Amino acid sequence: MPSNLYIKTSSSTWSSIKNFFIKTSSSTWSQVKNGYVKTATGTWSLFYSSGLKIAQTVSISSFTNTSSLLNLTGTNYSWSPSPTTLTYYFDWSSDNANWSAMTSGSITNPSVGNSSYTTYIIQNNSNYWVNGGLAYYRFRVVAQDSSGNSYTSISTNASQYVPGQPNVSQTSVGTNSVQFYVNQSFTDYTYTNRFIIYYYDLTTSTYYYGVNGGGGYTDNTNGQYFTITGLVSGRSYIIYVVPITGTTGTTMSNYTGYAGYAGALVATTTSVPAPGAISVSLTDYSYLNGYSGYYGNSNGWYFYYPSNAYASSATLYSSGATSWVVYIYDGHGNYYTTITGSGTSIFVSEYWDDTVHGTIASYYAYASNSSGTASLYFQI
Repeated sequence: MPSNLYIKTSSSTWSSIKNFFIKTSSSTWSQVKNGYVKTATGTWSLFYSSGLKIAQTVSISSFTNTSSLLNLTGTNYSWSPSPTTLTYYFDWSSDNANWSAMTSGSITNPSVGNSSYTTYIIQNNSNYWVNGGLAYYRFRVVAQDSSGNSYTSISTNASQYVPGQPNVSQTSVGTNSVQFYVNQSFTDYTYTNRFIIYYYDLTTSTYYYGVNGGGGYTDNTNGQYFTITGLVSGRSYIIYVVPITGTTGTTMSNYTGYAGYAGALVATTTSVPAPGAISVSLTDYSYLNGYSGYYGNSNGWYFYYPSNAYASSATLYSSGATSWVVYIYDGHGNYYTTITGSGTSIFVSEYWDDTVHGTIASYYAYASNSSGTASLYFQI
């Protein structure tokens, strides 16, 4: 575009011409948009152009939700005269000095008094934010005229602080639980209103949200203890603590505000020894309901009463056991019943008609805990 046009404003002063106007009616002056001079037969050359002007500076706005870190909206206003091309840019900076474009595209030139807009969503897994710091964003529109000249309008800056990873340290561990301590820098604590805590089972590749101590907690003290329970002994877990700027929510799909970087802890619960070998303490009945006679052998005790009754009993013990299942078969090898229980011991007994079931009872005993099962077969 031709430039350096001057008008003499005093005997020794020439001033730059900023705008040309022409009288278009008795009381109206209109701005000259372009001025041409004939430089040859059939040729007119541009010697003045007012350039492209926008009705007002472009603007940017932002909001957050659970599906993204930041939603940006850029608003463009009417350019005059109408540009040949109109391109928008969403820029970002980590220091408010060095800028780079996140995305760009074409945007329409609205009519006078109106606006056009476009949006851009910054995802939590993008590179356009700062861990534990401010990130800056702006909207920029570049208009180009028919001569290839560019004119730019840039919005004021929007900014967003993203809380950094909280420090997560293990304080104690049990067979089924892990306790840990969470604290933050002062600035991160200032911007954090809530923690979302969840965990991942490395054995089963399963995430757990909102259970066993996981969920949402108000960040009302910079330095808090939390406990995850209901874990399996001897397994390793990753526990995640996510700082949230909102005030509600219990999982990563229902919180308000936006999430910062997650702090994490890898913890392994204490292993429980497998149940010890099962021992049997046999019970000796000397008589039952007046019938004399009982009989003992190396396997245990059984007795008759009256002439067609058979009974047997025993107490079973296994160190570390938490549950029992005992299957009983009669003297003919037929399944008779199942007895279940909990703890380190169980009492089992049976009474039947020996003319039907015989006089020997077979026991298949299983004592279990989270680390394994002990078993024993015996007869009485």
